[in-house]
Amino acid sequence: MPKNNHNQLSKAVLEKFVPNFAGKAELLHIADDPQRDLKAEQQRLTELGFSSILPEAMPDIILYDHDRNRLFLLTATPAGTTITGSHIEIIKEAYSGDAELVFVTVLADGDSFKSTLDAINWGTKIWIATIPEHLVHMDEAHFMDLPD
Repeated sequence: MPKNNHNQLSKAVLEKFVPNFAGKAELLHIADDPQRDLKAEQQRLTELGFSSILPEAMPDIILYDHDRNRLFLLTATPAGTTITGSHIEIIKEAYSGDAELVFVTVLADGDSFKSTLDAINWGTKIWIATIPEHLVHMDEAHFMDLPD
């Protein structure tokens, strides 16, 4: 898969990430680049608790898993780009719902992961298209039942 092909990464999310991690999730938003929405279910996003999200903070893909009341906010961008802490804060401020927000950086391959590791925010997940059955969790206390 070409590292910088945004549309290929988005396609991989729909074909491989969703079946592995999001079950029967509802596709609420998908963009083919930061300037153009292919699908935006604004009414449904509003119903779930998003009054608005600034365009520069809008994830590339938003999925809603009704069974687990979980919103997946995926950034599928070229190597070297991740969902930033400021984007996370903007999204959290715009959100008033009760679903769990899961922030995921989508990368093409292991080389992309290595080159972006220092920029990935704690509290997020990383999904690598070449190993679609796995997630990297940047939040160890969540899974290790560690004291606060």
